Amino acid sequence: MQDAYATEANKAGSWKVIGYVAPGADKAGVEDSTNNFRYKGGTGKFLASADGENGKTDITSTDPGKTEVWSATARVALNECAAGTKGWGLALKTASVGGSLIYQTAVASSCADLTPSFDKIGGSDISYTLGGSSTTTGSGD
Repeated sequence: MQDAYATEANKAGSWKVIGYVAPGADKAGVEDSTNNFRYKGGTGKFLASADGENGKTDITSTDPGKTEVWSATARVALNECAAGTKGWGLALKTASVGGSLIYQTAVASSCADLTPSFDKIGGSDISYTLGGSSTTTGSGD
């Protein structure tokens, strides 16, 4: 959804703009929870929002920045992944080619065994961590 929006609008979009519905939510753009996880989207100057206040910078900007656009926090203990751990995240930044994005994932080391290949998603040219946690970041394509 994000890639399609970026190709058409030359911007990255918020969950509401791209039509992403978080697990547990009943409509696009609403952050929500399931029994096990709390899902949260990102905001920032590079994400177009429904009200048009953000995302005014084209993704071909010379200062593309990066922003976290998706994260999941454990609501219950899951093996070594303690309740309250922000365990998984996805950041994006703009590529040098117009209308394209680069993704990077990060997973808290205590949660990595639950999703052994999550950190393989994305590129390796974004420095991204999950707010102070010990993390592993993506290195695949």
